[in-house]
Amino acid sequence: MRKNRINWTVLLIPALLAIAIFAFSQSALWIGDDVTYNYSFKDGSKISSLSDVVTSQIAHYKTINGRTVAHFLCQLYIPFFGQTAFALSNALVWVALLLLMASLCKVRYDDWKMMALLVCLIFLGFRTKFTPTCQIGYPWMFALVAAFLLILQHFGKEPEKPWRWYHLFWAAPFAFLAGWSQEALVIGVGAALGIFVLVNIRKATWTQWILLVCFAAGAVLLCLSPANLGRTGEVVKSSNLLPPAVMSLAKLGFYLRITYLLLVFLLYLRIFRKIKFKELFSCTAFYWIVWVVMLAFNLYIGVYGNRQLFGMEFAAIVIIVTYVKRYILPEQKKYKTASSIVLAALALWVGVVAVGNARFLSHHRAVYNFINASYKASKDGLVYYDFSKKEVTSKDTYPSDVFSWYALHTLDGAYDQEKPLRVVPTLCADLNQAPKENGWENIAPGTIAVIIDKSNPPAGIKVQRSVFGRCISDLWVSSDEPTFENENNQVLLVYEKLPFVRHNAVVFE
Repeated sequence: MRKNRINWTVLLIPALLAIAIFAFSQSALWIGDDVTYNYSFKDGSKISSLSDVVTSQIAHYKTINGRTVAHFLCQLYIPFFGQTAFALSNALVWVALLLLMASLCKVRYDDWKMMALLVCLIFLGFRTKFTPTCQIGYPWMFALVAAFLLILQHFGKEPEKPWRWYHLFWAAPFAFLAGWSQEALVIGVGAALGIFVLVNIRKATWTQWILLVCFAAGAVLLCLSPANLGRTGEVVKSSNLLPPAVMSLAKLGFYLRITYLLLVFLLYLRIFRKIKFKELFSCTAFYWIVWVVMLAFNLYIGVYGNRQLFGMEFAAIVIIVTYVKRYILPEQKKYKTASSIVLAALALWVGVVAVGNARFLSHHRAVYNFINASYKASKDGLVYYDFSKKEVTSKDTYPSDVFSWYALHTLDGAYDQEKPLRVVPTLCADLNQAPKENGWENIAPGTIAVIIDKSNPPAGIKVQRSVFGRCISDLWVSSDEPTFENENNQVLLVYEKLPFVRHNAVVFE
């Protein structure tokens, strides 16, 4: 409030963020995991009561992973509340995350440029599906951890009026839930808190010790669940081009976003502003520890996708904003033009991503509607459609699920069990009329259909590939799992799954 009038710039940035998040959340397809979480992990029955959620999460904790807080909420929203309620809730949580991270960075809410910078970094850094299983699992849990860090500060000696001990009645359970939230951030934050407490052991109050113990207890339940311990032997899937370790590094490099901005900004401050690395580290030491620990942890377990890197990106966002406040704002007149250009470039990047999200969601909704209508009109559940690689091959930055075999399987589970859903290429309609010899066709962008004559099957099938026009090793294709099969023919689908790798031709041996 200024002179009894509302400062509308305080509301503008959060409102724009909320509108965008609501629109994407309302448009995203609920298939794959967002269908699976309709059902109990105990016995596969459809969830119909709160007790079903509890028993399901007990089984989930033992067999899937330890993220009980997040997935308990998922199994409330998906079966009971519906998509509109989730979209509204998600918009509010993103605004809460923005405000909490602004508080961590000590950014004033009425500083619209700094708030806009934060929105750009958060939107670009936490790109994932706008569905309950991804949004609740990551942005929602990150908001819990950010709130915990702020609460912890209020119980310290530094605030002028630290919170009294009786606030522990609600703060201690909150700290426990924050620790039990999401290992992609909790592990790094836990390590950083441990180091800072050891270094500043005399400054920690007894109330802070209680909160730290509660947070650690939640983190133990999160990380050491029976399901997590049972998955310690898993490795990153390799391709026939890259071994698992190299594939992990490739995914790390491919999916990071804000970390690159941080490293460029860091080099700028060191080389052009002559600020020593020691000073750059000391003013943001806590979040550098979070970043380094999460980098080491992800390299150790292997990088499967982008969401496990969000903890690194969270730390990178806070470090960048802190550097801007410390080294750019005090000389903002000198850097006014440059800072405006950088902010405009980030806003343009956000706009490009937002338009891409909108186009993706619109197209996939149209495909979903086509499949749904075709299924209902079909007598046997057979649907003819030619999937492109983008419609089937998953990328973690997509705003919604693609039509993978798993997603189609979950979609089939929602239909009539006496008429199972089967989506096959359109050329299969002709195969029911007359058999074909061994051959192949490009049926959609990045998709090849391989036709096998069962009376004369080839000894081997390989796909010739290239990168930027240069030939690389061939991809051998197995015929064990055909997409379509009748008495005379089999049809296999081969998708371009690796970036920059193109499929040129199929050779039969």
